[in-house]
Amino acid sequence: MKLFAVRKPNKKADLSLSINAIVIVVLAMTLLGLGLGFIKGMFGKLQDISTSTFEKTSENLNRDLTTSTEPLVFSKSRYNMPRGSTSLEGFGVRNDGDTAMDFGIKIELFNCPDALKDESGKCDQSAAKWFSYLAGDSMYSVPAAGTKTAEVQITVPRNAKTGLYLFTCKAYQGKWEDGCIGDYDPDSDEGCDVFGQTEFFLTIG
Repeated sequence: MKLFAVRKPNKKADLSLSINAIVIVVLAMTLLGLGLGFIKGMFGKLQDISTSTFEKTSENLNRDLTTSTEPLVFSKSRYNMPRGSTSLEGFGVRNDGDTAMDFGIKIELFNCPDALKDESGKCDQSAAKWFSYLAGDSMYSVPAAGTKTAEVQITVPRNAKTGLYLFTCKAYQGKWEDGCIGDYDPDSDEGCDVFGQTEFFLTIG
């Protein structure tokens, strides 16, 4: 009868495999760290560019608030943007009172290309979603006898209808509930008053 020899474990082979596995893990972790560092660096640079860009916009807004009789200004009154593009813009608010003021911002579509109008001639308000800002009641605050500037990111989708759009930007105090009808009471924070309004055109090419 033939007896099959039982192979003894090759300790050198096992050790070599273990070392190779450790080397692969170390290389993978190193590459992952380098990749995350690169991505973090790129985001940091983009954030620095964005901050630097808005600093100039903020300076212009504060200058406009100094020369304007209106308490609310937007960075431009007319824009030309292609579909699929973005632009960093902003608004500025001036408080002529002797106490700090909390306020909200509301951007709405006032007029639009005929293709976006319903049978009654009203515009589809979905275009107002192209603007990214802190939407909601009392999301911003301006100091007494001071000014406040803030960013507004405009993102035009690739499937946007070409043509001329007219938007309104309103600054208000109180609670915006199906509109702002007035009679704002600062003691109870009830009601809603629009204290500033401006308009701007956006042409989509």
